[in-house]
Order: sequence, then C-alpha cells, then structure tokens
Amino acid sequence: MLHRISLALTICGLVCLVFLTVPAFAQDPDPIPPNLVGTWVGKRSSFLILDGHFKHIIDEPLTAYIIDKQDGRLIAGEKTSKLHVEGPGSGNGEEFFGVISPDLKTVYIAEHKAGYAVFHLTGPDEMEVSYISDGSGEKGTELMASIQRLRRQ
Repeated sequence: MLHRISLALTICGLVCLVFLTVPAFAQDPDPIPPNLVGTWVGKRSSFLILDGHFKHIIDEPLTAYIIDKQDGRLIAGEKTSKLHVEGPGSGNGEEFFGVISPDLKTVYIAEHKAGYAVFHLTGPDEMEVSYISDGSGEKGTELMASIQRLRRQ
C-alpha cells in the first residue's frame, strides 16, 4: 500500500513537472521583428534653436523616414525634411541606422550627423517618434526636441 502511494506521488510530481516546463519550451526564443521597410511620413511639433533664434513648430508636415534596409532587428535608411534643418535645402536627407528592441515595439535610432530618435510603434503602419539633437552636427540647428507622428505610405 505504501509503495502504491509513493508511486502515485512520483507520477503526480512528474506530470506537474512536465506541465511546468512545456510553456518554457513553447516560447519563441527569437520572435520575428516587424517589417519596417517603407516610407514613413507625418507631422512634427518641435522646439529648436536655429541660427541663434528660438522656434516653435506646431504640426507641420515636415518629416519622412525612408527605411530601405532591414536585416532582422537592424534597420537603415534616410530621414528627409522640408525644413532647412537636416540639410541645406528641401529634401536633403540624413542617413540613419537603428535597432529594434527585444520588445519589438521600440526602435532606437542614431543619425549620421547629429541626433537620436526613439520610434514607438503604435500599430503596423503607425509610429510616434521622440527626437533630440544637441546641435553637435554641421547643421545650423543648435538644439532640437520634437515629437513626430508618422504613417507608412
């Protein structure tokens, strides 16, 4: 009788162990990152100092991020602006590289000349961008902070 109880407890323990370990094996160790390739356009609101003067820009259609390369969680592309901030003239671009975080909803961006951005993916074709620049690049901008709302075209 004691042998049967011991055997039953051992079997119950093994069954519990199996149920506890199956979810760990079922998790995807490398989830597939979202495909971000495309042209993302939208509006931004910014505070900036340009050539020594403070400017406040509200909801103007100024920004486009063109993501033309993606390898897993790494992305690359070009940012363009209608302001003369990113380059001398409309449509001049600035190269950027980025990495999609493990949560697959946040993307960290470094721009070629100056500036950093964080993409917050809010939907399959929508994102909000938090952008900052300390003005250390060769542009006329001395300081900038902006919020951009973008949609994939």
